[in-house]
Amino acid sequence: MGFFKFRTNQDAPEDKSILLNNRSQIFSDAYRTLCANIEHLIGEQHLSSILITSAIGGEGKTTSAINLGITFAKEGKNVLLVNVDGHNNRFNQRLKIDVDVPGISDYAGTNEDLPIIHLDENQMDVLPYGHGKEVSARKIAASIEQLKDKYDLIILLSSVVNAYAETALLAKEIDGTLLVVKQGGSTADEISTAIHELHLAGANLIGTIFSHYDTLQDRKTSKKYKRLYQ
Repeated sequence: MGFFKFRTNQDAPEDKSILLNNRSQIFSDAYRTLCANIEHLIGEQHLSSILITSAIGGEGKTTSAINLGITFAKEGKNVLLVNVDGHNNRFNQRLKIDVDVPGISDYAGTNEDLPIIHLDENQMDVLPYGHGKEVSARKIAASIEQLKDKYDLIILLSSVVNAYAETALLAKEIDGTLLVVKQGGSTADEISTAIHELHLAGANLIGTIFSHYDTLQDRKTSKKYKRLYQ
């Protein structure tokens, strides 16, 4: 579905991978193209919630989820970005959210309102994971279902498929799932296992985001982009 590289300088600080901090036109265009592809599927399959996952850790799913949220919000969609990965400590850091704020794990399955945060700079709402114990896929799905009427699109950042069974169970309850695969990252066997687990659970796997794809390794492509964007 999407083929892009997060940043041209692989030694750059992590926050450079967030669109608001990255001024690369290539980087921004890649996400706009990816969102356009997803937009087509949203209309075709009537999707209102999308889960972002990967076969193993370190594939770029946090960056993908955040930047998709930012891009869709800039296109005028009312977006909610939810972190349902209790093993992910980068979500709050990347979005400059206090680590002590409560989240979906503290309120899912209760009658209380979820502690949604609005980020003016990003033009979207976010719901961190919080500090509660591990929440079942059923409770998370029920909370997301209650929020669908309030948003054009809900994007969920989940745990990796191959390590946590709850990920595939949650994916089944979400309208569509995107699998993030990093160039030079997970092996073919690991990717096949993840796809198998998602299909076995009954998830709707709508596509793959191929991250850290270095288009500039090709000399002709490199010259083309230099000509267009310098």
